[in-house]
Amino acid sequence: MPGWPSARNDEVWPVVAFLTRVRGMRPENYAAPVGPATAEGPPGFGSCAGCHGIDGISGNERIPRLDIQTPDYLEMALLTYRDGRRQSGYMRHAASAVPAETLRPLAQRFGRLSDATARGAGQAARAAGSGAAGAAGASEDPVEEGRRLAFALDRRRDLPACHSCHGPDAERRRPDTPSLSGQYRGYLETQLILWRDGLRGGGPRAELMSEAARRLNDDQIAALAAYYSSLAPEVPAAGGTAN
Repeated sequence: MPGWPSARNDEVWPVVAFLTRVRGMRPENYAAPVGPATAEGPPGFGSCAGCHGIDGISGNERIPRLDIQTPDYLEMALLTYRDGRRQSGYMRHAASAVPAETLRPLAQRFGRLSDATARGAGQAARAAGSGAAGAAGASEDPVEEGRRLAFALDRRRDLPACHSCHGPDAERRRPDTPSLSGQYRGYLETQLILWRDGLRGGGPRAELMSEAARRLNDDQIAALAAYYSSLAPEVPAAGGTAN
């Protein structure tokens, strides 16, 4: 059996769990979780939508929402999966199974929000993130604690302000970094742990993110994930880079 094409052990165990059950599955039960979605789109779109959903909303805590990101960011992510700079056995295969020229159309197909939805959601996200600072010190509410961490409101902690790159605030957020508002909590926790443990890469500012994540403990990671997942999605920033 070939080795798993990634250093990430967290992906292997779900595959093992699936394989332990597959022998007892009926054909219709097997097709439900593995069959590609039937929908029009660029080559490979059906397979992508099988996990991420036709509209980029997977409904699965471990599979990220794509509709909240810019096409430029999604294309960059696919390219870094494809060349191995970003680790994932699932996505290394998926990004390599289609021609390179297909990655941009796929990113454009998933990375979008309707104008009306984006405007309203972005306003809600900014209002939720930039409110009053609240009482000093730790909070028992993980969402409030995550907000304080994201805005670096506690000067006793040597942690960067997450919002300066990731929002909430579509005007402040860098176009070559992902929006976190509205992303799934479980996915955010996993990614922050991967960054902290040196198993995540990709993107022009990977070193900065690795350094920031190394300063986070488990409780802080959980709080940041709780905060960002509680926000409404933002308006994707215009422009960006796929380098």
